[in-house]
Amino acid sequence: MMLSAGLPAFFVTLREGVEAALVVGIVLACLDKAQQSYLNRWVYGGIGAGLVGSALIGIILNMAVTEVQQGLPGLETLIEPLFDSLFGAIAIIMLSWMLVWMTRQASSLKSNLEGTLSAALTDAVGAEWTLFSLVCIAVLREGIETVLFIFTSVQQSGAALVGALGGLTGATLIGLALFKWGIRINLRRFFR
Repeated sequence: MMLSAGLPAFFVTLREGVEAALVVGIVLACLDKAQQSYLNRWVYGGIGAGLVGSALIGIILNMAVTEVQQGLPGLETLIEPLFDSLFGAIAIIMLSWMLVWMTRQASSLKSNLEGTLSAALTDAVGAEWTLFSLVCIAVLREGIETVLFIFTSVQQSGAALVGALGGLTGATLIGLALFKWGIRINLRRFFR
């Protein structure tokens, strides 16, 4: 029973975390290649800000749902499935759109990011904030998708929370393996 509640959250956070790790890894690799590693702290700051923003959205969603349920106690049996369906539909739409987008962009993602980064690095004044914003938005986007997709399952089961944390840990390890140690995977197959 616990495994069945934790596995979906594990795989969602793993997939979304790897997507964010790819962007972060490409940015860090480009900075290293351009011998601009002193800007790495802005990348790490963007990661932190994106994670905090995602967590805040989850907290705000939880507070809003709790407030609505407490405000309408007699309708709780109607409201809870309505919220579950709404969040599920939004998550499915977002994930489907991202899957189609990633499939189309997989071959040019790295070159597009590298082009954006080279342009940012030539601008001595705004390079830090460009890096911070790029990474923060990438992590926040994946974090919001994750929050929407696993929100109701995490509310209902502690196993889903454990699965989500396991998926994030796995994504972090995959990101490190990809970019720190040069391990290669077929990204097109992974995202399919």
